[in-house]
Amino acid sequence: MCGAILLAPVAASPAGAQPAFASTLRLAPNVQPANDLVPPKTKYVVANEAQIYRTPVYNPDQATGEVVRRGERPEVLGEANGGNSLLIGRNGQGVGYVSRGLMCPADLCPDIRS
Repeated sequence: MCGAILLAPVAASPAGAQPAFASTLRLAPNVQPANDLVPPKTKYVVANEAQIYRTPVYNPDQATGEVVRRGERPEVLGEANGGNSLLIGRNGQGVGYVSRGLMCPADLCPDIRS
């Protein structure tokens, strides 16, 4: 039995390059762009009050001083780190990241209130 393997060329991104989607977003000063940012899969509600961070990877030194509060339905501009970090927006501008573990898909948690 004879078989052939077809290899398709894959376009490589330079190290640290952002996907096209991420390059279209506006970020607040000092907010780090995420290399793997993708559009959000759903709308979210805040299950537990959460700090907003400048980086998509948890670092307590990178807190912005802003929070999202329980019951809020924040503007989520994208998902990073395999969906573990959500880029929160205010008026279309990314103000920082929140852990996905402190959020719930709005359609699954309609009863969460402040």
